[in-house]
Amino acid sequence: MRKVKVEVRNVSLAYGDTQVLHDVSVSIEPGEFFALLGP
Repeated sequence: MRKVKVEVRNVSLAYGDTQVLHDVSVSIEPGEFFALLGP
C-alpha cells in the first residue's frame, strides 16, 4: 500500500468582508488525522 502525504499551502478564505482563514498551511503525514473546526 502506498503512503500518501497531504499538503496544503497558503490557503485564504473570506465570507463577504470577513476573512476567516489567512495564509494557512498544513501538512498531514500518513497515519495522522486533521480537523479544522469553526462556528
